[in-house]
Amino acid sequence: MRRLSAVLIVCATLSATGLANAGACTEQIKQLRQAAHVTASEMTSQTSHTFIRIIVDADLEVAEAKDAEGNEAECQLAVRRATLDQAGDQ
Repeated sequence: MRRLSAVLIVCATLSATGLANAGACTEQIKQLRQAAHVTASEMTSQTSHTFIRIIVDADLEVAEAKDAEGNEAECQLAVRRATLDQAGDQ
């Protein structure tokens, strides 16, 4: 739970500063966001889905921030985390 709180704070800060510029991971992030919304419509457990959705969104915010910094390795790591979290949502 501490990880989630920390990630959400970082995401809110990065979103507010406008660091989400296009970079090397932009297309992967976009595809994951779209796929996540499709998965969301198929969920039966709203509480479980909401929690997982927050985690995936936080991972994607970190990916976007790392992408904007030009840190492709960290961006790819965050994209992989989002992919794994999303897979656990299905």
